[in-house]
Amino acid sequence: MEFATDNLLGGIYSHGNLERMENGIKRLGWKAGSAAALTPEKTVGSSYFSSGEMSERMYLLSSVPNGSPFEVLHPVSSEFGTRVHPVHKKIRLHKGVDFAAASGTTVHATANGVVDIAADTGISGYGKYVVIRHGLGFSSLYAHLRDISVKPGTYLSKGEILGRAGNSGSSTGPHLHYEVKYLDKALDPKNFLAWSGENYFSIFSNERTVPWHDLRKLDAPISQVARLPFYPDKNY
Repeated sequence: MEFATDNLLGGIYSHGNLERMENGIKRLGWKAGSAAALTPEKTVGSSYFSSGEMSERMYLLSSVPNGSPFEVLHPVSSEFGTRVHPVHKKIRLHKGVDFAAASGTTVHATANGVVDIAADTGISGYGKYVVIRHGLGFSSLYAHLRDISVKPGTYLSKGEILGRAGNSGSSTGPHLHYEVKYLDKALDPKNFLAWSGENYFSIFSNERTVPWHDLRKLDAPISQVARLPFYPDKNY
């Protein structure tokens, strides 16, 4: 091995040969350092992706909650996480986000799915609420509604109206309480509110509790966990 290395260094990669090679390509117009000059990255269009990649995007963005439950995004009045409950005055985990919304504002499904619950008299302070069971084990909940326009078993496409915001249940004023769950585990909805086709890969790093690698395998059958029921928090 030492012989081969010494022979190589003394052969075509000797200092003299390297200098002659460099001078030769300089005569062809090459300038030192030009190979390192990079142009700014350009936005990649949809034509860049294969049909399989585009199918994955379309499938996940239609099956997993994303975007706003309103036609226009309303301000978040209460974040996900531990807080003092505004009615019960006790420290509790707020398993969703609250949107400030006028009574009667239309509420829309954030992904395709089947209505699992459409309750006129909610438990645990939810008031009138709707639960949609989406694919891949995801569910979403919409609470404190004024009225409900769907029934259990109804299939909804992303963007369809399910009811109107209100002030039912344990509430101090008109708003929408919105939850996103995966296998009955509450997730921060804000990660999904900001998710779209324009920042498609962001959700995979922002929400690390979901096994995205497995869910992105389109050739695998849809998991049976998609049929798991959504149980509202009885301590809400």
